[in-house]
Amino acid sequence: MELTINGKEYRLYFGTDFVDYINKANGMELEGVKTNVGGMLMLNAGLSMKAPSTLELVIKAATNTLPSKPSNKDLDDYINDLLDQDDDTEYETLFTEIETEIKKRPANRREMGISKAKKA
Repeated sequence: MELTINGKEYRLYFGTDFVDYINKANGMELEGVKTNVGGMLMLNAGLSMKAPSTLELVIKAATNTLPSKPSNKDLDDYINDLLDQDDDTEYETLFTEIETEIKKRPANRREMGISKAKKA
């Protein structure tokens, strides 16, 4: 999956590095200590709500291993441009595509608490 942000193409990667980034950024805490697990479960909730902050997190995580990453400003502008359109079709479609791509990998589904029977 590729996105064009501020005129630059970014190939999104949803493998192990993606999961590690999400778990570190969004992971659960136990008695004040970050566990670096459970972030993908929280991501599931953000995806279902189609939260702009979740979209930003997903793009950051999915471009984490690229030599060139979109800046925070570029991401903010990209997301706000999507939200500023007359209808939400492109924004909604992007979330559907992202969720489908994430769930293609069995390890990702497992991290999200999705059983084998519920493949995307």
